[in-house]
Amino acid sequence: MDKKWIKFSSDDYRECEDYDETTAVESECDSEPVMKRKPKKKVMSDFIMDSAEDNSSIKMQKKLPVAAPVMPPKPPQKISSKKNQDQSSLQSSRSYDRPCSRLSVESTPTLPSLSKRKQHQSSTDSFPMTEERFQGRVLYLLVEIRDLLKSPATTATNTEDVDLVTIDSEEGFEALDRRLENRDFKASFKFLLQKIGGTDGTDHMKKAMLRTMTNSYMAGLNMKGKRGKKAFGSSQLYLLIKETVLTSHTQYTESKFNEDFAKFLKYAPERVGGGGRRRRD
Repeated sequence: MDKKWIKFSSDDYRECEDYDETTAVESECDSEPVMKRKPKKKVMSDFIMDSAEDNSSIKMQKKLPVAAPVMPPKPPQKISSKKNQDQSSLQSSRSYDRPCSRLSVESTPTLPSLSKRKQHQSSTDSFPMTEERFQGRVLYLLVEIRDLLKSPATTATNTEDVDLVTIDSEEGFEALDRRLENRDFKASFKFLLQKIGGTDGTDHMKKAMLRTMTNSYMAGLNMKGKRGKKAFGSSQLYLLIKETVLTSHTQYTESKFNEDFAKFLKYAPERVGGGGRRRRD
């Protein structure tokens, strides 16, 4: 059915606004009853009724075979500590029956340096040990004892009868020079010279000379014995002072020592108690 359009016009604004026209089509649409909207029901796939669940569980129980109960594993048997102690005591008794265990070292007095190496010895002195290791350990201790006997610390106990006497005469100098030929006395005297010390090699040498001789006696000495003086360069006291100073001061050279020593003897008359310079005839 074709629609027919009819145009109405009016000069009055209100008339146009109040105009209401309905057609037969609109009236027919309005006359149709409006159906109520039915809400959709959401079906849950995982939702199972109690009755259905009971039926399904009964069916599954009928189908599945009944499994036998699983027994838990048995724990391992505990090893008693008594057996371990018996075995360890048996092994230790057998190990001490070896031939190397018969070797023993007699007890010796404790030395100071051995206490410093106590931690090292605890790891190496564990018994039982092989024969080669035992021999090496004995040799090591013997070498250590030898080095201790050579060190100045051991000579300190023998210096009770040795004292630094200041020489003021020819007889006293010759007596000291003869005693220095003895090995034990020389080691003790050297230890006393080392204890004097000094800021450097030159200072150590000067202090050692002043502790052993007076300036008046040094005024009559020189290195080679020229100009009517006594030669001091070949004496035992000179060699010992030289050895002590060079050992205590490693950077102090021998040539520098000889130079400083010659100057020290040269200016001995000008020091206090030296007597002054003598006029030449």
